Amino acid sequence: MNSPVYTFLLGVNDSRNATVVGLDQNGKMLYGWEGNTDFRNYTRAPAQSRLSVPILWFETKDRQVSKPAIFVNCITDADSMTKSLARVTALLDGVSKHWPDVPIFNEPRKIAETRRDTIYQKFHHLPGIEIPKTVRFQPKNPADVLAEVDEKGFSYPVIVRPCGTHQGRGVVLLKSPADAGLLDCLAFDGAYFYMTQFSEYKNADGLYIKTRFVMLGGKMYLRHSIAAAQWKVHAASRNDLMKDSQALRDLEQQMLATFTEKLSPAARDSIEKIYEAAGLDYLGFDCCLRPDGTLLFFEINAAQDAMAKSDYAIFPYLKGYVDAIINAYNALLAEKTGQRKARLSA
Repeated sequence: MNSPVYTFLLGVNDSRNATVVGLDQNGKMLYGWEGNTDFRNYTRAPAQSRLSVPILWFETKDRQVSKPAIFVNCITDADSMTKSLARVTALLDGVSKHWPDVPIFNEPRKIAETRRDTIYQKFHHLPGIEIPKTVRFQPKNPADVLAEVDEKGFSYPVIVRPCGTHQGRGVVLLKSPADAGLLDCLAFDGAYFYMTQFSEYKNADGLYIKTRFVMLGGKMYLRHSIAAAQWKVHAASRNDLMKDSQALRDLEQQMLATFTEKLSPAARDSIEKIYEAAGLDYLGFDCCLRPDGTLLFFEINAAQDAMAKSDYAIFPYLKGYVDAIINAYNALLAEKTGQRKARLSA
């Protein structure tokens, strides 16, 4: 019996830029398209059953697709992929009329609702959590940025970042108007930016700890809990202190093992409400767990690759958490395509 076909829908960002990530065995350039989450590589299915379909929003003709077991939407950045999201939404609306029984993983129309400012507007009022005030704006120069602080009722410090960037690129912390010179590294070329109210989260030991988890099929799966000496924590921050500190690696293990029991009931309920309202199968959360069990959220979207490998030689305990996410993801695909039900009834 043939394996079911999984069709992975990938997009090109609005600027049509790509990153060269290396060469294949034939010397051909390999490109990385930011704004997509690479679900394909984590799907446990034969290679011939995993079909990648690029959604080229600048093409005049509609992309032709064959009926699969499921469409997996990999286009996950609500800021940089607006054109691809619009195009893939139209495509899926069309094919759904012909194939209403084909499920969709991470509906693209829902992805478009995960911009930072939208997440703030929709969920900041929920109990047990803090989502710092965030606005999206289009400054022409540093003076416009400073004016936004006053006009929108922010107080210093504030975080300014270009929309659609990740891994801390282009992120600036303004502690006062005197820091305006720090904005000179940004390109005010008509691009949109986010301004976010900074919320101090340094703990009693002077560390900044950022925890990541994902919601899959209504369940929480922890990924990591990174400790750093500075507030801008991302994946590479793991190598700053933790790589050479057994104490911090032990701390991460403890944080992951006790996270759910330390989480306040209000925070847990709010996480579930956010996940249900978002309407996505896979949704990532970056946050800080405070001593009282409440959460400070930094980011909530589907663009977080929680299934990527870590350096297991140094952080072996992370493998179990990553494997659990991969297992849950594949189980959800099986459930959505009816494979689990078929196996149980066989």
